[in-house]
Amino acid sequence: AFHSTSSGRTESAQTVWGNEIAYLTPVDSEEDKSAPQYLSEKTIPAAEVEQKLKEKYPDIQLDADRSIWFQVKESTESGTVTKVQVGNKEVSGVEIRAVFELSSANFTVTYLPSEEFLFVSKGSGHGVGMSQYGANCLAKEGKTYEEILTHYYTGIQLVDRASLSIT
Repeated sequence: AFHSTSSGRTESAQTVWGNEIAYLTPVDSEEDKSAPQYLSEKTIPAAEVEQKLKEKYPDIQLDADRSIWFQVKESTESGTVTKVQVGNKEVSGVEIRAVFELSSANFTVTYLPSEEFLFVSKGSGHGVGMSQYGANCLAKEGKTYEEILTHYYTGIQLVDRASLSIT
């Protein structure tokens, strides 16, 4: 698993996909904070947000006060939103990312006086495994591919396939 750019720390497979995979755990990737696509903003009119929410969740109930439609309840150490209250529904950040086509599930959402919602996302992609931007930075610093792979995929051991005997 790999992604474009993390939020400065990668995410676990458990958080994003619901399955624990031993080598896909969060690691620091501070280099990503200098990536051009580290921060992205998306402004969506409130009427469109309401429409998309009702398409995804037909029985959703939204308050007349749009400023309370989204309440982030829980995030991981990496910043991925795991629980967000949207009206009467509790959903995951991964679901909100998909509904509004955000660059990541590490986001904040603000209701603006212009009757729009501003989503600000950190990173690009699901955040699990190796960050392509971070790996490139490490390579430019002189890290070997072995050092890069063992950094992003925790606890792995690299072996030469030619030295393996297959019977």
